[in-house]
Amino acid sequence: MRKESAKVDQSSRKFRLLANPIRRKVLMLLIDAPYNVSQLISRLSIEQSLLSHHLGLLRKEGLVLSTRIGKEIVYAINPAVRDDKKQVFKLGCCDIRL
Repeated sequence: MRKESAKVDQSSRKFRLLANPIRRKVLMLLIDAPYNVSQLISRLSIEQSLLSHHLGLLRKEGLVLSTRIGKEIVYAINPAVRDDKKQVFKLGCCDIRL
């Protein structure tokens, strides 16, 4: 019972995370290719601080990975939660297509 409760809590956090339209837009961009912060800001037309907040939440839940390349940090979808063939996110409880 305790394990099921933890799984429900984890799924609930991911659903709340995906409820935000900015985070969904970030994921929709990253599903096609990795981007650095400057590229994401220009595509989304939002402030850097707001983008950094959302990227931090996505990283914390394991949906996005970051890699430092020189002075840039590049963000990409975590391959562990993505089905490449269908462009679907595997959340543990279910799969979601954005």
